[in-house]
Amino acid sequence: MAAGGLDTALGLAGPRGAVPGRLTVTGGSFWKQTVAANSAVVEPVGRLRTICHVQPGQWLVEGISFYAGSALRWLRDQGVRDQGVRAAGSRPAGYTWLEQLAAAVPPGARGLTARLAPADAWTWAHWQPPFPSRPTAGAGEQARAIQEAAAYSTRLTAGLISDMLGLSAWPTVILTGGAARSALWPQILADVLEGPVSVPDHVESAALGAAVLAGRGAGVLPPGVAADDPPGAGRESLGPGRVAYPSPAGQRAYNLLYERWATSSATRRPTGRFS
Repeated sequence: MAAGGLDTALGLAGPRGAVPGRLTVTGGSFWKQTVAANSAVVEPVGRLRTICHVQPGQWLVEGISFYAGSALRWLRDQGVRDQGVRAAGSRPAGYTWLEQLAAAVPPGARGLTARLAPADAWTWAHWQPPFPSRPTAGAGEQARAIQEAAAYSTRLTAGLISDMLGLSAWPTVILTGGAARSALWPQILADVLEGPVSVPDHVESAALGAAVLAGRGAGVLPPGVAADDPPGAGRESLGPGRVAYPSPAGQRAYNLLYERWATSSATRRPTGRFS
């Protein structure tokens, strides 16, 4: 028998283990930013939540920007497929087609901003479309606006976590989940955070983490891993599949765009550094 865990906790048991002080972004249906801590530190205002990790003696401090992945799926299903838009041949347009359109749109999505229903330690936000009304902008602008809003929320949350845990920098940020399959989303995140974003070989991190724990419970261990090793140790840890590095032009553009987003969203930017 093996104990399970929450999806985020399983995700941080899978890619390379949960190293305290390292920021991991899980880009699935929900968009989460998580750092492992050695004590149950709680953000007093409730903008972050602290939960148990599957690794004994560790806690996870995280911020949630709900429904980022769901917003992109909504665009694919409702905003594209239901309008009969098709990519190549007779196939309905999908994520690859949306990414191609978004990549041709400059930073800032030509003035379009996506709304991601936020959540904190006490609030469970319900799904709502990423745009208050049907925008006149094209699918490329909408897709890029969704990706940018998720990246902005990561910068905000990273600063909150940095301030609370006393961390001065994020040397490398890990991105897992469905968003990590994208080529554009990691690059936008790297430009917004002004630092490299590492994408592991295996982006389905929660499934991998669950398999790791199940294997341990069944006594099935990779070579060189002892039964009392913590999750993420030894060969269960996967190296980065690729790394997105920030571009000077992207950093300059997104520094200004983030300032505008933070002001228009009535958010208080923390003082923590991001690179």
